[in-house]
Amino acid sequence: MLSTTPEYGNLISEIKNNFRTHLRESITEMFIKLDESLFEMAENADNNKDQSRYFELMRDSRALKDTIAADFINFIDPYLRPFAETKAEKDKIKSESEGELSLVDQDEMEDMVMIKSMGGSVASQFSEPLSHLEARLEHLALQTPDIFYKKALQPTHVFQAFDDALADNFDLANKKTLFKFFNDHVGLQLGKTYDAINNLLINADILPKIKLHANKSTPRTPKQTAPESGQEEQFNAENDMNQGGYAMTAPPGHVYQNQGGSQGSGAQGSAADDATAPAGYQHTTAGMPASQVGEVVGEFLGGAPLMPQTPADSSTDSADGATFFPASTGQYYGHQEILNALSSVQQNPVFSNAENAQYDGEAIKQAVLTEIAKTSGGVVTKSINRIAEKTIDFIELIFDAIIDDDNISDTIKTLLLRLQIPVIKASMMDQEFFIYDDHPARVLLDKIAQVGIGVTDRNDEIYIQLDKIITTLVNEFELQTDSFQTALDHLNAFLEEREAEALKKEEEAQRQVLREHARNTVLKALRTATRGKILPESVHALILKRWPTMMYNHYLKQGKENDEWVTIVDTLRSIINSLQPLKNADDLEHLVTTREHLIETTRAYLRTTNQSEKDIEQVIQDLVDIHQSLIDQADFPEEPEQVETATEITEAIEEEISEDQTDEEKPEKLQLPTSIMPGMWFQVYTGEDKAQRRCKLSVVILEDQKLVFVNYQGEVVVEKNLGDFLEELTSEKSKVIMGHSVFDHALSHVVHGIQHVH
Repeated sequence: MLSTTPEYGNLISEIKNNFRTHLRESITEMFIKLDESLFEMAENADNNKDQSRYFELMRDSRALKDTIAADFINFIDPYLRPFAETKAEKDKIKSESEGELSLVDQDEMEDMVMIKSMGGSVASQFSEPLSHLEARLEHLALQTPDIFYKKALQPTHVFQAFDDALADNFDLANKKTLFKFFNDHVGLQLGKTYDAINNLLINADILPKIKLHANKSTPRTPKQTAPESGQEEQFNAENDMNQGGYAMTAPPGHVYQNQGGSQGSGAQGSAADDATAPAGYQHTTAGMPASQVGEVVGEFLGGAPLMPQTPADSSTDSADGATFFPASTGQYYGHQEILNALSSVQQNPVFSNAENAQYDGEAIKQAVLTEIAKTSGGVVTKSINRIAEKTIDFIELIFDAIIDDDNISDTIKTLLLRLQIPVIKASMMDQEFFIYDDHPARVLLDKIAQVGIGVTDRNDEIYIQLDKIITTLVNEFELQTDSFQTALDHLNAFLEEREAEALKKEEEAQRQVLREHARNTVLKALRTATRGKILPESVHALILKRWPTMMYNHYLKQGKENDEWVTIVDTLRSIINSLQPLKNADDLEHLVTTREHLIETTRAYLRTTNQSEKDIEQVIQDLVDIHQSLIDQADFPEEPEQVETATEITEAIEEEISEDQTDEEKPEKLQLPTSIMPGMWFQVYTGEDKAQRRCKLSVVILEDQKLVFVNYQGEVVVEKNLGDFLEELTSEKSKVIMGHSVFDHALSHVVHGIQHVH
């Protein structure tokens, strides 16, 4: 039996306080920015209606901000309780809710999709630090039963807590506005929170090192100690949660790849944060302590370990490189001479042309010497200094790793290779390039790889735009850090417009898939219930419209693996059976004794819908009238006549809906592996002699064993049977495209390679 020690108790408290503090600070900042932005939006509104809405939202948010912020943290707290308590409460709620029917209207459905989409998008953006955090929490659960569930800090829970805090104080349009600000100022700040908590756990010696992209679902070997029952429930809960619903959707938009600022597994402080104690800076980069990276890179370059810039350093011109890169001597060309030569070399078609881009470190060095010689009568009198030479070699190792990364399409690799000289210059101008994830040059490389994950054609709109941005950057002679930021800003501006359209397309595609599936499921259930039965015309409104609509809404929200669905279907069958001609006295007695309860049950269900009371009472009265007519006309001849079935229902039940299979005929349903989830990108097999398509898994319908894939534009491009797709993955006809920072992945590979050699 595990017990909590003071050490773990204090650690858990520190984690909780850290999480709450970060969220409290973020949401406070959000309301400050919200107030400023709403006023500006109102001032610039196109019409009076929008202006009034923004001013009203500004007024309401001012009045409620303190309450919302407090309630937000209160709604977060339940996720931070020990896993056993959380699970027990969920089981209790599930038990108490049996027999209840919950319907969803269009606004509620859009609200659900918004929470799921935004939460999933943030989780994808910070997938690496989040996966590291979950692995550490899972490991901590082996030591103490008081830790919360490993997925408690997922962004979706944070967005849900905010939605709960908003309550019914805002309509859907205003909720969308608030959620956009929440996403920008709270959701997208979670990366820093995850980094900070990872660092807390690292300092407590909870999995200081984690193998990048390890498969966490690998089964334990017999030699490994099995966790106690409470912890085993936590490990297996992920499967239960993934498999419980009939369908899962990916967050719409371009996801499943880290971008900018927070790819590591620990806190990522700014240069200013570390300047106070440069010898002990502890943020991470490329999944490793930055001090470790700085030491390895510095040693490779032949100098001292790379260090964050101090306030004193910032007062000097970073271009002179005096703190690390040498000045010109009688034997070696200095830092500035080499940078000037690189500025000319970067426009050389050999290195900048997308048609023949390649990285050749020796060719770059020779080109640098050739450029320098042009200024000295064609004579080369010195050598490239060692640090500059080794910097070129190190960047070559980085680009070699990028070229070897199968997750990047060849089309995008050619674009990345065009940036080889600018990246060399960035690393020579700013030694912090190697030790901070958020350096604009690194973020730009990551962003290009991210947005190009599905691009394989040079005629593609994305490729053309990326090519323009890179061309502009390469043509800029005086390349500075700001140059990369400007290129990044242009790319983000383009993506904001393009992704808004792609997001709408994918959201609509997801809704269409889910609605079609829900509709078909309801129609199958309706067909089964009405097969061989008479449906008097006066109850068509109830049986063929009101009840199926209720089933449809219920299914969209909860699926059919629940008692409520069973009760709804059973009630439908009871209604239909009560409409059939009475064949004997037993039938008559049964109708007389059960009709009152059936009527009240039907009325109760219909009152949970959006139908008017008048409409409900009308269809109920039609049902009552038929019951009374059957009772009044009851006559039982010795050999009752066979009654022919009605055909009117064919308009509501399409002929293409197949007969339900019996349980014996149904194939065994496959479970979705935990390693596969909506939002992941794959190279998908599309048939013999056809090229693989780079697609995102957007929708998973477990009941139909169907997977739906979309391209980066949000358009459905292929549907797969789950069993077939799993076989394709096993045979490597299809394969996953890993979601990681392209630069971090390459830097990690190079640093580990150098350490291994030494």
